Amino acid sequence: MGEVVKEIENIMQLAGLNPNVDSASSSRTYEEAIKGSGDPYGKGSFEYSGNFPASKLEPQ
Repeated sequence: MGEVVKEIENIMQLAGLNPNVDSASSSRTYEEAIKGSGDPYGKGSFEYSGNFPASKLEPQ
């Protein structure tokens, strides 16, 4: 198992990443999700109904 970790660290170094640095998470934690903070859609996201403007089609 230790060999696998060392190989991953070698690959990270070749890619220019530092394996000794803790990376920040890009996703919300479970605690943040259950609080309801940061709604990705917001309250006004679905206000647009998508209906077309009223118009009468005339045959040609």
